[in-house]
Parts: sequence; structure tokens; C-alpha cells
Amino acid sequence: MNVDELLLKQHKSIQLNLQISEEEYNQIIQGFQSESDAEKWKIYFNNDYLFFQRKKSKNLIYALESIRIGKNYFFKDLWVNADERENEHPDKIDVNYEKQIVTYLIKSKLLKKKGAAFPYPDNLDEMDKKIYFHGVAGDEGDGLKDTDNDFLDYD
Repeated sequence: MNVDELLLKQHKSIQLNLQISEEEYNQIIQGFQSESDAEKWKIYFNNDYLFFQRKKSKNLIYALESIRIGKNYFFKDLWVNADERENEHPDKIDVNYEKQIVTYLIKSKLLKKKGAAFPYPDNLDEMDKKIYFHGVAGDEGDGLKDTDNDFLDYD
């Protein structure tokens, strides 16, 4: 699916303003695909867009357009699939939380940063956090606290 197909569907556009270096950009465009059945995401780059697709359902959940300015790259807008047939809770899209999830996926899956902070919703106990993490992120991440808070900047 390309971004035109996503934009024809119900979606929510969120201003992201995520700045990355050229080195990080070169890592990100390699994408992420795991053979593990436990993995939840396929992330790929095509025609200046970064796509986040749920591995099992093949539903496209997020898209980001990349823009180059000088030696830096930016992801200005985040498109979130708001089609209730493909996104479990389209009526509960939380702008800040969606930014945090996408930032986590970029850090942990694409840039392979150890200790990327997984954003949990409020009011989850420890067992619920483990279940939630597995359902959203899969098994190929640690969900630990972020030790590198300054490498991705967004407003």
C-alpha cells in the first residue's frame, strides 16, 4: 500500500517535526522486517515515505513523509490509520501517544537503540504492561527506560 491509498482511507494527520541526521536516515531507510512470528511490525521505506505495517494483518497503521533540509532530514507529518476495520481504536487516537509509539519504533526497530523507552498507557500494572508490550511491540525489544533522550528531536 502506498501513501495515496492510506490518504484515501480514514486517517488522522499529526504534526510530528521529527529531525534526524543523515546517518540515522541511512539506517532508517533500510527498514525492518523480522522472520520471528512474535514480531508485530514490518517497517519499510518507499518514495520518501516510511510505512509502518502490522505484520500479521498487513494493515498499514502509520506513514511518515521524509524531507531533506541541508544535511538533516525531517519527518514533518505522521499519518495514523483511523479506519475502524484496520485500527483497533480509531476513536481513541491520542496525538502524543502516537508520536511516542512511532518514536519508539524508530529507535528500537530501525536504529536498534538499546533501552529505547516503550510508552505505556497510564494505569497498567506490571503484568498488563508485559501483555501490552508484546501486543504492540512484539518480542524483539526490551521496553526499558531510554538512556539516549536527545538523539531524536520533535516539537
